[in-house]
Amino acid sequence: MFIVGVSAVPVLIYLAARPRGRQPTVPVWDGGTARFSPRIQYTAMTYSSPVRVIFDRLYSPDVHVDRASEDPAGASGPVHDRRQLKPIFEDYLDRPVTRFVQHLARLLAHVQSGDINWYLPYTLVAVVVAYFVAAR
Repeated sequence: MFIVGVSAVPVLIYLAARPRGRQPTVPVWDGGTARFSPRIQYTAMTYSSPVRVIFDRLYSPDVHVDRASEDPAGASGPVHDRRQLKPIFEDYLDRPVTRFVQHLARLLAHVQSGDINWYLPYTLVAVVVAYFVAAR
């Protein structure tokens, strides 16, 4: 009986909340614009502008703007905006960490390519070290 009652709850919620009668169809509000054109559409630059402004000092991008004419508004032709970021995180964080891990892997490579009889002492040493670290 409990399962029937629990199963009936979603059905009752749907029946109580469903629309009654015919719903009117109205046009979508367009902000008073008679006709949309590509000139007034949002672009990727519109959405990314706040992020670019906030992180501009951190990433220090190289910005190149190519215009078809000298008109600052770009009304007489296309405007091409190219941005290239300097990889500061890659240069100062990722590469040193990667080099360290690769160096460590080279040092420990003999453990993996060694004699199978040495794996038990390696494991014992690792467990003892982990025990002492956890006991602190």
